[in-house]
Amino acid sequence: VGVGLFAVGGFVSSFGAVAPLGSVSIIARLLYLTIVWFWLATVLLETRRHVEVATMAWVGAAALSASGALLQLAYGDVIPGGDSAWGRMTGFTPHYNHLGGLVAIAFVPALMLAIDSPRPRVRLFGTGAIGLLAVGLLMSGSVGGLLATVCAVTFWIAIRGVTQQTALRLATVVVAGLVLVVTTGATGDPIERVERVTSAEEAAAGTGGSLYTRLDGYREAWSRISEQPLIGVGLDEGSSVEVLGPKLVHNMLINQWFTAGILGLIGIVTLIVGVVVTGARIVRSSTGELRALSSALLAALVAFVVFGMGEPILFVRYGWFPAALLIALHAQQQRIRMRTSSDKRDREL
Repeated sequence: VGVGLFAVGGFVSSFGAVAPLGSVSIIARLLYLTIVWFWLATVLLETRRHVEVATMAWVGAAALSASGALLQLAYGDVIPGGDSAWGRMTGFTPHYNHLGGLVAIAFVPALMLAIDSPRPRVRLFGTGAIGLLAVGLLMSGSVGGLLATVCAVTFWIAIRGVTQQTALRLATVVVAGLVLVVTTGATGDPIERVERVTSAEEAAAGTGGSLYTRLDGYREAWSRISEQPLIGVGLDEGSSVEVLGPKLVHNMLINQWFTAGILGLIGIVTLIVGVVVTGARIVRSSTGELRALSSALLAALVAFVVFGMGEPILFVRYGWFPAALLIALHAQQQRIRMRTSSDKRDREL
């Protein structure tokens, strides 16, 4: 329903876009990242173990992407398509903030593997991944990624609870991660980065203060929304540039209202709420390893939403990965209920 509402709003808004076909193609992209991708997850991931393996592959890929920041730290701008400047690294991603978002969303699932897995090899894998993800988070210089990570970890601990054994394992993982960060020299100062992003003086000088640039984008987008709240300007980049100039609306909700109109906003909110509610139901109805896995995926989804409040990342694959895995778990539970109900009817007959 959410994707359908967004598609209708985006399609109507595309008639007034600078590049109507480009605008429609972005709608198709979201349809693929949600409807097609979610369905594919329910077909391929038939058991909880399948989802666990997919989670490990995802965490491993994020850690590998973050390891590219170590190459850039040691050898400079050596990764094709990457960048290294102002003390920030992209790793094996095209932008600093993409690296920050990627590692932030995968961080809690990596913690879950390091702490909750009953298999020692998996815990070792998760611990190593945490170290690389921490390196990537620091070297990306992404304040949004740091905030998303903190929110996701806090949410995960709140719904999971902390036992003495958990606290001991968590401390071990944190120490191991810090050792890797320090030994590699990836000791970027997150406090300095936050101060630079929120500095009004640097914003005036054009050397930082990106918070104020984003607030300016919000104000200009809101001005257009106030004039025409029902229909957006179109989802293509040219339509946004025509209204805002070089600025972007770094917010997954405001940007969708601005580009796809009120139906686009309602659709995205419905989509996000639907997946969050699905994840919460799985957590409430599960125990043991399934509860640990679903809790971590739900926290990863929280990281995606928090990060998306400061970045236009609605159409990236790594953001929707935890949602796809949660829906796969939900489909597995539905199949189990259907089989149980069918077996019960057969016995009664």
